[in-house]
Parts: sequence; C-alpha cells; structure tokens
Amino acid sequence: MLFGLIVAPILALGPLWVIVLGFRLWKPSARVAAALRRTRRVSLVIAVLLVWYGILALQAAERSAAAGGGLLGGFGLLPLGLGILLGCVSGLSLLLASHQRADW
Repeated sequence: MLFGLIVAPILALGPLWVIVLGFRLWKPSARVAAALRRTRRVSLVIAVLLVWYGILALQAAERSAAAGGGLLGGFGLLPLGLGILLGCVSGLSLLLASHQRADW
C-alpha cells in the first residue's frame, strides 16, 4: 500500500500534462505543435509497450493453464485493451490536430 502511495503522484503527471496540453491547444502555436508531437510519440511508445505486455501476459496465462494453473489468466486483456485504446486516441488526436491549422 505504501508503494502505491509513492507512485501515485508520479503516475498523475501524465494525465495532468494532457490537460495542460488541451488548454494550450485553444491558442495553437509552433511550440504547442512540438509539444503535441512529443506527447504523441511518448504515448505511442507506452501503447506499444502495453500491447506487448498484454500479449506476453496472455501467452504466460496459456502456459500456466496448460500446467494446471490459470488463475487470473485473463489479466493480459487489461493492458492489451488499454494499449490499443491509447494508441487509437494518440493517433486520432494527432490526425485532428494536423488538420486543424496549417500555419503551425
């Protein structure tokens, strides 16, 4: 429980940055476009890692079920779904931002 309390403020930085970036997008500039590209790259890397981890967890669950285990075998679906969702949102936000203004 103590570990979760230590890590929680660090994990809150990502959503806070997305909120700040959303406010900055109301008045776009070249700096906002660069921040958007960096955010997209980071979120795409995180999405790929989540999908990769989800696939590995599902493969491990299959091996565990074959050996007689299998408890929590569907756990890999959570990071897999979150990774796919994050990748779609990141790609869509970049697509919409690129069509919003051409003078960035």
